[in-house]
Amino acid sequence: HMLRMRGKLVLLLHLLVGLGLCTFTWTARLPFDDIDLDEADFAFPNVLRLTKWMNENLPMSAVVVSDMTISAQIRVGTDLSTVLHPHYEHIDVRERVQQWYALSACPPSHHVQYMALSYGAEYIALNLFRCSGAGGENGPFRLTDYIGNYTHRCGPDTDAMSRFCMLGRIDSRYFEPVYQNAEYAVLKVKRKKDGKALIGRSPKKHDLYNASLWQPLLDSCKAYDEQCGLDLVDFGRSWIDRSKKAKM
Repeated sequence: HMLRMRGKLVLLLHLLVGLGLCTFTWTARLPFDDIDLDEADFAFPNVLRLTKWMNENLPMSAVVVSDMTISAQIRVGTDLSTVLHPHYEHIDVRERVQQWYALSACPPSHHVQYMALSYGAEYIALNLFRCSGAGGENGPFRLTDYIGNYTHRCGPDTDAMSRFCMLGRIDSRYFEPVYQNAEYAVLKVKRKKDGKALIGRSPKKHDLYNASLWQPLLDSCKAYDEQCGLDLVDFGRSWIDRSKKAKM
């Protein structure tokens, strides 16, 4: 009888420990803010810069939409809400993930603006990697070319410079660029079309070489990014490096 009671007690203790661990994973938060991370020792310094900038400059109530990879990084490094969730077993969330392949495809800017606002997202985070890939190969940024939503598809042999992940950065009709480092950019979604936009039409590939269209990013960079010069130089270098490997 005593052995039976002892066995039940051990089982109860195991259950309590297991329940405690499960509860801990839901309620505990590691003190990331108290950890002094050195960029030189960090595997992905541009991720660290992105999340640090978001923590310092975006309201905690802000909602961000981005691809799955950046969404996971934002959820780990900030308290911000994201439209996409890294655990997307549910069919509705899978469809939402496919919908946001648009960021690396060719939708009209007003369509991206509408989608973002429909999810309550005030900011869009872009990944330069999604605008590059080995020339002639089907890299991850071309996934949208093969799904059924025709409004997102690009035409045959569309190069990276003609996709939203690049052209959206200079479309001041619907977005305001607020941050840029070597890999990641953040656009603020405008609530309505801006009548004072720098270009009154959809931007094209050649517009990326119009310095005046990058002026809003430069202004925001100088105002909100203490590493503005370094981040823009790194962006330029990354752009050049990727253009040598991809069909740009």
